[in-house]
Amino acid sequence: MRRPTLVLAKVGQRTRFDNMDSPPLGIMSVAGHVRSRLDLDIVLFNQREDNCTTEQITQRILERRPDIVGLGATTHAALTMTRVAEAVRTAAPKTLILLGGPHVSAVGAEKVLRKTSADVAVPGEGEVTTERVIEAWWSGDDFSGIPGIAWRNGHGEVVMNEGETLVIENLDELPFLPYDLIAPQKYQHVRSMGHSFPRRYAALFTSRGCPFRCNWCHRVHGKRFRAQSAERIVAELEHLIKHHGIHDFEFVDDVFNLDARRVIAFSELVLEHGLKIHYGFPNALRADLLTKEVIDALADSGLNLCSFALESGSPRIQALCGKNLDIERFVQAVEMAARRHVFCNGYSILGHPTETLEEMQATLRTARASMLHTCQFFTLTPYPGSEVYRLAHEQYPERVAHLDYESSNYYLMRANLSAVSDDVLFRFQSHAYRAFYAVPSRIPRILRDLPHRSGLFIYVPSLAGRMLKDLVTRA
Repeated sequence: MRRPTLVLAKVGQRTRFDNMDSPPLGIMSVAGHVRSRLDLDIVLFNQREDNCTTEQITQRILERRPDIVGLGATTHAALTMTRVAEAVRTAAPKTLILLGGPHVSAVGAEKVLRKTSADVAVPGEGEVTTERVIEAWWSGDDFSGIPGIAWRNGHGEVVMNEGETLVIENLDELPFLPYDLIAPQKYQHVRSMGHSFPRRYAALFTSRGCPFRCNWCHRVHGKRFRAQSAERIVAELEHLIKHHGIHDFEFVDDVFNLDARRVIAFSELVLEHGLKIHYGFPNALRADLLTKEVIDALADSGLNLCSFALESGSPRIQALCGKNLDIERFVQAVEMAARRHVFCNGYSILGHPTETLEEMQATLRTARASMLHTCQFFTLTPYPGSEVYRLAHEQYPERVAHLDYESSNYYLMRANLSAVSDDVLFRFQSHAYRAFYAVPSRIPRILRDLPHRSGLFIYVPSLAGRMLKDLVTRA
């Protein structure tokens, strides 16, 4: 008897403004958990990595004759998720179709499910819930006993179950991410932290939940911090080194360094086990929690790339947006890392509600005066599910009415909630890039500390393109 086949797919396409990609950790984690608990054949697809059309990804899914299909998407790929779900339903009407990922968590499971003919929508963390859904389907039961999901009953009606989505409390219990289900070498071309560094690497997610309350941020994992132990992290690194020959890693936690003791223990174990690795944090560290002891421990064990999220150089905006970053400690942390020759990238946001030109200038001054090697100056986009989304629709409905979250490109979606005009905001954004890189010492430090020399000829054009991007997208 043929074992049931589960096909999991991350959907959404790359564009000329958004050509970044990384291993699909969400569906990989679901796949790893389900494979460890149920007797299934599991296939993974990542439409962004293949960069195929909606028709092509649908055909690839159907070629596997799936009994169960799980589709995950971010909000700006939601329309693709809907189209793929409808195409699968038409071609394979008896297939169980699940929807998940950040979009379902942000917009709401019931609302998303009503726009499709899929069977179940799973918000939040999907491992345990997906297992429970498949078990119920396997047994011929309905899904009424599974908390937090939306599902379609025998009459076609959408039912929203009460309760919170099930989570794994002890993250050490998670199986290693199933890199055997993807081809890691396909991701060696992807851009890391906005830069192109060709190398074979693996991404890891070692904690979930963030206690801070930045008003633009997601709520997928909640505010309660849970983390894998240092021993569990190092064991997975050793597994990837042994079985996949990978020595380059990225940690994509929300706040890897919330527990300094865990960070130091991890760094010490890397050295004790003699692991010859390099690793980076695209977004996983909070700068004002870093100390010299922590930075030195990380640098000693292989840290060579790190992004630091400033967001704003204005104390008023820091308080208003809920991040409450200590700006002085941010600058100090960047300096400590840069002096260890860690390549430091910065993130800033312009266009916060009520933000003045003077406050934007404070952000630029802070970034320019810091030892950041590179920096991005984004404009605020109020995504569904965030606090700033609620605020924007209550206080500035006319400024966000044009945003089409389900079909627009991330890099072309702009909203100006600030106290200045669109022209002033977007011209200042372009000026910020030019002014940041005009600091005489910055380019020599970039060339000195760039970790992957092979990416130099890709990185320099990428940098030039990023500086001109905002002029192009306004044209």
